Amino acid sequence: MIKPSGLWALLHLARSRYRGHSILSQLLSIPRTRLLLGLTLVLVLLHSIDDFMWTTLPVRLLAVAMLVLPRGIRSRWAWLGLAILLGGHTIWAWSALVNHDYVIAYWVGVCAISVWSKAPKHVFAWNARLLIGLCFLFATVWKFISGEYLDGSFLHLTFLLDARLEMGAALLGGVSLDALAANRALFDGLQTTATPAALETTTLLSIISVVLSYWTIFIEGLVAIAFLA
Repeated sequence: MIKPSGLWALLHLARSRYRGHSILSQLLSIPRTRLLLGLTLVLVLLHSIDDFMWTTLPVRLLAVAMLVLPRGIRSRWAWLGLAILLGGHTIWAWSALVNHDYVIAYWVGVCAISVWSKAPKHVFAWNARLLIGLCFLFATVWKFISGEYLDGSFLHLTFLLDARLEMGAALLGGVSLDALAANRALFDGLQTTATPAALETTTLLSIISVVLSYWTIFIEGLVAIAFLA
C-alpha cells in the first residue's frame, strides 16, 4: 500500500479522526483521478455563473451530461469535446476573459489528455506543477518589469478604488470609508471628463502599499520556486 503524503495524508488523518463525517469518507473513497475529473466538471459548470455568457451554454450542458451520465466522467470523447468547446470559446471571447478563465481552459485540456493517457496521475501531477509554477513565475516577472508595482503605486491605487479592499485601506492605511467612496465616485467621473483630480489618501497607506507589494513579490516568487525547483 502506498503511503499517502501531503494534502492527501491530511485528508486521511481527518477521516480517521472524524469517521462519522460521511461526506468526507465518501470523497476519500473515490479514486483520486475520478475525483479530480469530477471537481473539474463542477468548476466548469459553476464558474462565472453570476456573469453568464450564452456562448458557454454548450460547455455547461456538456459538463452536466458528463456529471449525470454513468460513464460520462471518464469518457475520452466527452473530455475531448469539452476541451475543444472551451478552447474555442476562450479564443472567441479572449478580450472579455480574465486570467483564471485561461487557466481553467488549460486545465480542462490537461483532463482531456489524462483520460487518453496510460498514466493519468502522472499527467495530472506534472501539468498541475507546471501550471502553478509558471503562473506564479510569470506573475513575479511581470511585477519586476512593471514599474508601478515596484514603487507600490499599483497596489496603492487598488486600495483607493477597489471596494473589495476598502476595509484594508481603512484599517491599515487610515483612510475613511467616506473618503474611499468619494475616490471611487471621482474616478468614475474621470471617464467622462479630462479634468485633473487627486484622490484622497494617507502617507501610511502609501508606505503599507510598498511593503505589501514587495511582500507579494516575495511570496509569489517562493511559490514559483517551490513548484518549479
